Amino acid sequence: MHTPTFASWTIRKIFKLRPMVQPWITYVIGNGRNTFLWLDNWHPLGPLFAKFGSRVVYNLGRSLQTKVDFMIVNNQWQWLRARNPAIREILRTTPNSLVSKVSHEDSVVWNLNPNGKFSVSSAWHAFRNPKPLVAWYKVVWFKHAIRRWSIIQWLAVLGRLFKPAIPRTPDGPLSSG
Repeated sequence: MHTPTFASWTIRKIFKLRPMVQPWITYVIGNGRNTFLWLDNWHPLGPLFAKFGSRVVYNLGRSLQTKVDFMIVNNQWQWLRARNPAIREILRTTPNSLVSKVSHEDSVVWNLNPNGKFSVSSAWHAFRNPKPLVAWYKVVWFKHAIRRWSIIQWLAVLGRLFKPAIPRTPDGPLSSG
């Protein structure tokens, strides 16, 4: 799926994050009506299109928009043309237990949270690269601090509060001539 060209800057940036986030999102198959067969991460091999490409989609005579329920008939998988080695691998690795909840809706699971629900906190901790705390941290950032003052203190500690207009030496301002 390509990023829409008419989308806003924010949406385009979010679309670029998909390859990093996709492994953490899995789909639990219920009736298969809400999960894309080729594009979603429901199979033990991961997204099938990413693993096998468009050739398998073409060999099965299906589109990229095919849902998982199209391949389930009477609670059994109905994969066609098993001569293709990629399709044989899909058949071999697709557990029959995936179609056991046909009366339920499909669900999405966020693997970084124990309860399976997305949280900004779990995404933040997955993406960030933590740095060691500096000695002055609790002096600047604390629970009841006034944020404006904390920011000024922070800039002062970093030496970025003021930029001298005239370069100085230990003896005084540099002379221009």
